[in-house]
Amino acid sequence: MKIINSIIQKMFKVMPLILLIMMAVMDRNNPFFVSLFLILLFGYTAILIARILEAKKKWYQENQDLAELGIDKSIDTMGDITKKIDKR
Repeated sequence: MKIINSIIQKMFKVMPLILLIMMAVMDRNNPFFVSLFLILLFGYTAILIARILEAKKKWYQENQDLAELGIDKSIDTMGDITKKIDKR
């Protein structure tokens, strides 16, 4: 399972290069190549969006206590924010 996960991660890192090469050399008249390219492109895009949304959710969960600082009206400068964070 670790090997498969490692292969998928390496493939995901080089996917933009794979898509660029496919776009440059593929036969645009062949519907198989065009559909394969579109499936890879949309799949890669979906995975990127999912990873961004998951990171956003995780960041908000980890920094939930900092969200209260955004509501606080007594904060005028960045120094005020750092003082309040240091107090916590």
